[in-house]
Amino acid sequence: MASYLVNRLSFEIWGHGEIPSYDVIASNIASQRVAHRLGYFPAWVSDWRCNFEGLEQ
Repeated sequence: MASYLVNRLSFEIWGHGEIPSYDVIASNIASQRVAHRLGYFPAWVSDWRCNFEGLEQ
């Protein structure tokens, strides 16, 4: 069901001239599998918990 819904939404977004993206938390393996099944792939990785304060020098 998830794959079907994400697929439909992706094509709906494309139909409006936009490029769909799929964001998922690294620990959510089931969601990653849905994305992979539909052809989404990792384009970037972010760790929102990382604190870079003091590393600007």
